[in-house]
Amino acid sequence: MRLRSLFLAATLLVASLSAPATPQLLDETDMWFNFGESGWGLNLIHQGDTMFGSLFVYGPDGQPRWYTASALVGGHDNVLHDQPRVYSGTLYESSGPPFSGPFDPNTVTRRDVGTMTLDLTSNPATLTYSVDGVQVTKTLQRFSFRSTNLTSISYAFLYQPPGSDGTPALARDVHLFLTDDGTTVTGSSESDSEAGCTYSGTHSLAGQYQAVSGTYSCAGGTRTGSWFMSLDPTPHGLVGSFQGNGVGTFWGRVAGSYGGDTRFDDNGWRNGMWFPANESGWGLNVIEQGDTIFASLFVYDAQRRSHWYTGSALTRSGSGVNATFSGPLYESTGPYFGAATFDPAMVTRRQVGTMSFQLQNAGQAVVSYSVDGASVMKNLVRFFFRKNDLSGGYLGHMVATNNAPAGLSHDAINIDIVDGDGGFAMTTTPAPTASDSAVCHFAGPSAQQAGEYRSVGGTYTCEDGESGTFAMDNLFVSFDGFTGSFTGRGVVGHIEGVRRDRN
Repeated sequence: MRLRSLFLAATLLVASLSAPATPQLLDETDMWFNFGESGWGLNLIHQGDTMFGSLFVYGPDGQPRWYTASALVGGHDNVLHDQPRVYSGTLYESSGPPFSGPFDPNTVTRRDVGTMTLDLTSNPATLTYSVDGVQVTKTLQRFSFRSTNLTSISYAFLYQPPGSDGTPALARDVHLFLTDDGTTVTGSSESDSEAGCTYSGTHSLAGQYQAVSGTYSCAGGTRTGSWFMSLDPTPHGLVGSFQGNGVGTFWGRVAGSYGGDTRFDDNGWRNGMWFPANESGWGLNVIEQGDTIFASLFVYDAQRRSHWYTGSALTRSGSGVNATFSGPLYESTGPYFGAATFDPAMVTRRQVGTMSFQLQNAGQAVVSYSVDGASVMKNLVRFFFRKNDLSGGYLGHMVATNNAPAGLSHDAINIDIVDGDGGFAMTTTPAPTASDSAVCHFAGPSAQQAGEYRSVGGTYTCEDGESGTFAMDNLFVSFDGFTGSFTGRGVVGHIEGVRRDRN
């Protein structure tokens, strides 16, 4: 099964790194752990060509210790640019002020203890790291703890890029309907090029990815077969891989914009590393699946040693941007990471207090927690360390959720983007079947980024004489395409594109 391509988490103890423009590769953001060794793990945050890895283990005394590899860099594996296969970088240990008192980032120290390498060539992945000469090799897989519901109505493109073997390109503009009961996904599509199709499949999980495999039937049963998709839902739509219904190659993909409102829940929108802007050296790592957050707090104890706590089941109350996630906070102890074997039966967990996490807006949040009677509240911002580059060519839609002008509700468009460090440029060209015929050019300053999400605004001019301002926010870009919000040309809604310009 293809998912183009833990327990715990991390964040920063280094200043924000430079952000070169590199094509966005397959997203490895997730919690990773060894299924036979529950109690320790690796959290990965992926931006651009770099991952920030946080390793949560136990020292020789059985106490929790964390180490960070803040710049795990990997190159793509071949000319297809499909994904980096091996990431490697320096591993560090930090010490700093106790979490319960004033935090002075100038007193944080960081020591090079070894290296870390993550090999994603196969599933499970292979992790190799060293700490002061102690070498460890483990296998890891993504950690799934909650399902994300795929029920949606989307305007989408199914796309098959041309193959080196002469396989022709296929681009199918579809109106996609999905219903997800948590186990089975059923759906239907109305296409620009064929009679309707129906789908049925079994839902499965791999961390942030939601996979479905099953059978489809088109044109009243005259064409049937198997299908598979692996989706990463976003606030404005969905993006992922797709095979079936005419898309016959490994590199098939799908991207769609919701036909309705933005969804800020149940799609990992809050994922990322969070820290106080003026307190570099400690932080909170957040992984959101379904209605639950797994939060990993990495701080320092009274002896200034690294120490971690986890809120492994922070559940949501309320909904939307300002929903609050809260639950118990735990401290764990366990077997020394350098031992020949890891016995999960030796892991102990003690509730030390509670934690709550609430976003104030897309880039800011508040965390409150208590440990053995000591209470802490901090204002946090998302950590950005590498640029997620939107540059490329796409097939997609601008989908209006307001009463947009005629011809602009959900027409198919070609989208070409240059996401440069010195500025942003986008050209949209309507498909031949579109009722809107205007080619439009959008320009603005360089897009901004908070965590993995980008935003940009500026002015546009169309070749029919129309002009004005535009804004795009929550732009999530992956190997298969992008989604985001769009305001301009009388449209308030979503924009998406499936990547057409590379395998």
